Amino acid sequence: VWSEAVSLSLCFIACVVLLLGSVFVVVRSLLWCHFIVYFPLLLVYCNDCQN
Repeated sequence: VWSEAVSLSLCFIACVVLLLGSVFVVVRSLLWCHFIVYFPLLLVYCNDCQN
């Protein structure tokens, strides 16, 4: 159970880092089309963490 909680939190942290990274890239380079593709993939990834 403990290892499951650790992997879940690591997954969540990775998800947040990726999300912030993608926002930073969008703000820096204004790649909105990139973000529109990337964001749903991140949401799917984050959702997988919780399952």
